Amino acid sequence: MREKFQSGREILALGILYVISQSLLIVILNPLGVETFLKLQVSFSKDFYLQAFDTWKAQGVFGRYVLHLYPDMIHPFVFGLFLFSLLQKLRAPLAVLALPFVSAAADYVENTVQFVILSGRLTDPLVFLSSLMSVIKWGLILLSIVLIAALAVRRAFVSSK
Repeated sequence: MREKFQSGREILALGILYVISQSLLIVILNPLGVETFLKLQVSFSKDFYLQAFDTWKAQGVFGRYVLHLYPDMIHPFVFGLFLFSLLQKLRAPLAVLALPFVSAAADYVENTVQFVILSGRLTDPLVFLSSLMSVIKWGLILLSIVLIAALAVRRAFVSSK
């Protein structure tokens, strides 16, 4: 697997797929308000969930929240593979290569918990689990991006000497 994504064409294709997937989610979620949506993901608060859901229902956009979960079941695979391919191309250590997949796994758990919450089981433990998975997901995505940038800079300086 370590040599799987050496081609720039393959990485470009994954990047395009990622942009398409991310854009679809942005289009679906935009009516909810990005700030409220992102706060919801990391709120750790059942009350905030209730408030956001009530606001979205009153505005007639709650269906968008439900709808986003379906393409968001594919998106973690896409972003995980894309980040992995970049890290792999930059010859990141094996342990670092796992970060995008752990992030994707956290996103799958978060999305699954969201389906459970939407089935009428909005509880404090489920909100905590969903928020925890979201924090892990975002933290590992950011760490992966920082490592990609650092490895790219290192590669540029090493190859320029």
